[in-house]
Formats: sequence, structure tokens, C-alpha cells
Amino acid sequence: MLTAVAGDEVVLPCDVVADPSPDIRWRKNHAVVDSFSDDHKYLVDDRGSLVIPAVDAGDSARYLCVAENVAGVISQEIGLTVYGQQRS
Repeated sequence: MLTAVAGDEVVLPCDVVADPSPDIRWRKNHAVVDSFSDDHKYLVDDRGSLVIPAVDAGDSARYLCVAENVAGVISQEIGLTVYGQQRS
């Protein structure tokens, strides 16, 4: 379980080592995370970690990293709790 203060940048790691390199997908409370949205709320870095540049209370959730390649699928769950109000 990770905790953060509203307005902070948070990086949710997806610690997967596989050959060949897996495709990484993220889910938030079972819904697909759109890292290609116009508002750039969520970004996926080159290691597959989910980056939230400025968290808010609505980002408190269970996140699931799903990694898939020809060898199979594995997943890792991370809980995130955000405290406080976003700084101005």
C-alpha cells in the first residue's frame, strides 16, 4: 500500500522482468487506465511504471499492473491512498 499527499507525483512500479519484453497494461479498480488521454492524467514510463504527475483524492484506488508476453500473463496489485487537498 502506497500513500501520497494530494498534488504529489506518484510512481506505481510494475516490477516485471521478462524475455521477450512484456506488454504492460494498467487497471484502476478493474477499469482500464488510459495513458493516451488528452489530459495526460496517467503516464506509463519506459519501465512500465504508472506515473501520476499530480494525484488527488480520486486517485485513491487499487491499481493492477498486467504484464503479458508469449510466455504468459502475470499481474501485480498496488493500493494507493491519497491524503489532503491539492496544493495551489
